Parts: sequence; structure tokens; C-alpha cells
Amino acid sequence: MLNTEPGYYAHRIADETGEVPILCGKPKGAIYRKALGRLTGIEPERVLCVGDTLHTDILGARAAGCRAMLVEDGFCAGLDALALAAECGIWPDFVAPGL
Repeated sequence: MLNTEPGYYAHRIADETGEVPILCGKPKGAIYRKALGRLTGIEPERVLCVGDTLHTDILGARAAGCRAMLVEDGFCAGLDALALAAECGIWPDFVAPGL
């Protein structure tokens, strides 16, 4: 299952205008590097990122070397989160029903 994220619209605008967007939100690495840079002395694998979408929150956290927990009561509400993870190949370290 795919959902439309802000990056989709940025790429559409780029295609229509020829302007190259600068993307810095999740799942892009820059936002994680900035956050991790503030955690001096803490290794990324000791950081738990919590989010409700596989394609932004979980993908970005895993790519940054962090652990990731998918919260089921957001985007995945009413869906089988593990089936979604299997479908897209993006696996959280933990799954929680809510916060």
C-alpha cells in the first residue's frame, strides 16, 4: 500500500517547472544527521525513532542506522502493519498499537 507524501508533490512540481527541489524531510538522511548530531556521544543504533509510516518514519530511521518503532494507530490504523511491512520490505524493529 502506497500513500502520497509531500515529496511526491515536490517531484511533480519539478517535472512541470524544471526546478530542482531541495528535499530535507523524512526519509532523507539530512534530517536524521542533524538530529543525531545533537546527540553527542550516542551511537545511532541506541536511538529509537517512533513513527506511523513505513515509507518515511521507519525507512528513514533504518537508513540512518537507528532502531525504529512503528505505531499502528496512525497511518496504519485498521491495517495489518506486518503485512504492509512484508509488502514493501521495510521492517520496523518494534510495533506498538499506540503511544
